[in-house]
Amino acid sequence: MTYLAKRRVIRHRRPALSGPLEDFTNKLVGQSSAEQQCVDQANLTEAAFDAKVDDLVQNWQPTGFYAPADIRSLVSATMSLVQQAQAVVDQAAATANAGQDSLLRATDDLARAGSRSLDYLAAATQADQQGNTVVNAPGLKTWVTNTMGTCGSAVVTANAIGCLQPWWVAALAAFQSGFDLAWSAVKGIAGVLASVGVGVLQVAADLSESMVYVKYAALALAGLWLWSKYR
Repeated sequence: MTYLAKRRVIRHRRPALSGPLEDFTNKLVGQSSAEQQCVDQANLTEAAFDAKVDDLVQNWQPTGFYAPADIRSLVSATMSLVQQAQAVVDQAAATANAGQDSLLRATDDLARAGSRSLDYLAAATQADQQGNTVVNAPGLKTWVTNTMGTCGSAVVTANAIGCLQPWWVAALAAFQSGFDLAWSAVKGIAGVLASVGVGVLQVAADLSESMVYVKYAALALAGLWLWSKYR
């Protein structure tokens, strides 16, 4: 599977200078030392999230067949992370003079990614109702890794606005803890082996996203409700 990042923060490379000369140069180009620290922190934060997601892409090799309970566990871990990322974005949006456009895009990306959880929750419920013990969901891994990447990118976007705010250190630490928990939970689910005679419910590898673009924010809220109900 290939990890597809939704949006990347533009990286600003530090000039090959140091000390007072670097500070003077930064002032000349309109960038303070504090702003440079925010950029550096954003790059480090993004790299840490990317490394975790890349590890899942490379080393997490589920069978593609899941018990309904496994699907609910994966959706629960992923949607919990979406919820935490949105909370960080909301805090950044409440900051005075915050650039709302980038935060709105981050919110849209989170809602769009989260809305896909409905497909997998519905498949797990259908499997239970039909007596199928296995769900064939080959696209679930990609959804999980891409959504985790989207969450990381949303928090990096918030970093550019919130890193100088008093609340930022605690907010970032809480999200990083949640990210690590989600990573561990996801990696612990290997899927199942489908045997002859076992009922298998097929889920399309690339489900139609037509409904995602029609009120997908409302669908994401519905997904959060379903996640909280069935976790």
